[in-house]
Amino acid sequence: MNAEIKKVNNRTSLKTKQPYTRVYLKSDSGEMLITDLVPTFRNYKNWVDKLEVGTVITNLTIIEGTKPRKIDADSLVEIVKEATPPQSTQLDLI
Repeated sequence: MNAEIKKVNNRTSLKTKQPYTRVYLKSDSGEMLITDLVPTFRNYKNWVDKLEVGTVITNLTIIEGTKPRKIDADSLVEIVKEATPPQSTQLDLI
């Protein structure tokens, strides 16, 4: 399954007070997915260089029975398509 990263939010857990990153994705079929990543956990290294809005990733494992659908953070994700850099909004002045 391929999914595009739509949003990346850095948060702090209310329970543990530890920082984590929530990633919102949209699958090829249009389904919204999420995953939570903790920078101190070993699986974070699989994701850290791919956490840019617009990046399309693959090799995702869904955790069954979750609503909203969650991606297993242990998935060994790979980039299918890099995020496109935003186009310059600078206006040419005459």
